[in-house]
Amino acid sequence: MKRVDIICKNIIDNNGRILPISPLHMFNYFDNDKPDFRPSIMKMCFKMIDHCEEILVYKYGELAPGQIDEINYAKENNKNIKIIEIRGGNIDVKN
Repeated sequence: MKRVDIICKNIIDNNGRILPISPLHMFNYFDNDKPDFRPSIMKMCFKMIDHCEEILVYKYGELAPGQIDEINYAKENNKNIKIIEIRGGNIDVKN
């Protein structure tokens, strides 16, 4: 969660007109052992994507299943998507 805090703060500090929306911040209190909530959470994530012009996906290793679902939804809805891969101290941005 600390990494996500740093990323969101960095976005705000470096571009004052971008509002980062972090589903992780909204739903991090749900345990993975409660899968019944996943469809409702993903529905809310998709609604947030509907209001976004651009989707930034931060990738540390493998993408999480929710990230994959969000990317697919964003593609289906013609959203601009940037996948930002972080490996060690290196950052690679893919459109």
